[in-house]
Amino acid sequence: DGLRRALSWDGIAEVTFECAPRSVRREFLEALREIGVTRLSMGVQSFDDALLRLNGRVHLAEDVVRAYSLIRQADFAWVNLDLMCGLLGETEEQWQETVRRVIELAPDSVTIYQTEIPHNTQLYRDVKAGDLPAAPLSWDTKRDRLHAGFRELERAGYTVVSGYNAVKDPQRHRF
Repeated sequence: DGLRRALSWDGIAEVTFECAPRSVRREFLEALREIGVTRLSMGVQSFDDALLRLNGRVHLAEDVVRAYSLIRQADFAWVNLDLMCGLLGETEEQWQETVRRVIELAPDSVTIYQTEIPHNTQLYRDVKAGDLPAAPLSWDTKRDRLHAGFRELERAGYTVVSGYNAVKDPQRHRF
């Protein structure tokens, strides 16, 4: 309501809300739909539970599947899933399985980010102290995985529309 008082949503082509898998509840999704959210984006990052834990994520793969089912039932006009390639400890096989599983879910779009370690995080402090169970992956490795992920998405019928996003139906893609 506060946003609507500050800025009219009349004629807005898209209103996006980003959610985390464990925060998704039916009532929450209904409230988002009621206020006019048209595009929901969910941060999946990986479908590998060990990687999610190692990288400090609070959700697991089963949380993603549960949340995605509820999101689809809520019938948003556009659903995006975010992935991160190059998580600490990630193997090529784990990345391939994550891409395969996201394709299986068939979201309207997939965003792939390369893992970064911001200077103001505990993860960065752990890197500097040498207290990590796995070394950060090189930028070359992350770029290779990003490109491999997009190739798989293209094989599955997606169109890459930017350096980080692939969509199923480019005609429906507004931005």
